[in-house]
Amino acid sequence: MSEINDEKWNEICERAKGWFESHPDWKEEHADLSAVPTMMNAGDNKPTKRVAYYKAMRSMFDDIEDAPFATTGGAKSNMPLVSQNYRDATLATCKKALIAAVEDCPDILLFAVKNRRTVDKKTAVKGGLFSSAEEFAQYWVDAAYLRINKAWNAYNNGNLSADYTWSGEEDDALVSQIPKCEKTLQKLEDA
Repeated sequence: MSEINDEKWNEICERAKGWFESHPDWKEEHADLSAVPTMMNAGDNKPTKRVAYYKAMRSMFDDIEDAPFATTGGAKSNMPLVSQNYRDATLATCKKALIAAVEDCPDILLFAVKNRRTVDKKTAVKGGLFSSAEEFAQYWVDAAYLRINKAWNAYNNGNLSADYTWSGEEDDALVSQIPKCEKTLQKLEDA
């Protein structure tokens, strides 16, 4: 990376700001991130140092699952930043609510199961049960994240055969395009 222009720098800063806004308790969980806003201001004042500041900010988010910067070298999304921030903030809220629900009713974990196609990277076990509210909530968030991205891509590409689409607009829900089961429809009509 040679130099970061104003447009790219502003996008980087907006991603970080969006992450902080969707994690209001970040100081309790990730106090070490307190240097990030300082680096953003420094990058505004010293454009020639932006590459170094960006690398430092990325490394500070390295161990955070929903980091605002891609750390794995995956394909860059063309989803608008406002939609990404909305998605991330909504999923952070959902995760907290799911954790609270399981803590209020631990019996949820008695019957909640992982998809058999899901392989635990530590144990190589397919499927299985959840061991904690955190694990349950993160599993749900990870699945929703992938579904939302796939739905947005389908909407953006005009894919009418996709199971779901999402416009990326705030407060818009996924739109199901799954065809109705012909067998069930026939039974309903016969009844």
